[in-house]
Amino acid sequence: MWYTPYFTGRDISNTNVTTGRPDRTCDGNKSSGQRDVNNWFDYSSCFSLPAAGAGRFGNAGRGIIEGPEGFWGVNLGLYKYFSVTERLKVRLQGHLQNILNHPRFRIGSNQTDAGMNIVSPSVGRITRSPNHVINDIWSERQIEVGVRFEF
Repeated sequence: MWYTPYFTGRDISNTNVTTGRPDRTCDGNKSSGQRDVNNWFDYSSCFSLPAAGAGRFGNAGRGIIEGPEGFWGVNLGLYKYFSVTERLKVRLQGHLQNILNHPRFRIGSNQTDAGMNIVSPSVGRITRSPNHVINDIWSERQIEVGVRFEF
């Protein structure tokens, strides 16, 4: 996923709107070796707030910061049928989701959360806080076991 940096608290366009996009002075995406959970993108040197009352909007585009997702997971389903009588069959089943317990993260619960707000103290930060900067969008390992009788 790609994310959009923004700011809050300042009307730069003289339209009584106190949110908007900042000015972009460089790419902002860090190489994979430079990214870490406390500083995912370069917000300090690549984005700046336009002057208050400048009468214009910031020049940063939509979806310009690459997110931390890695979309892969391993699921498994196991089934075993038994015939008890000619008409009665039993099925044992097991479903395992995310067997390797691999997390997939994103910045915020949507694209306008504190992780992309360049004036927020948690800008660029990845945490597992359930309702704030980062959410785990791939559920933890889940195991479901069931029995089904067919007659």
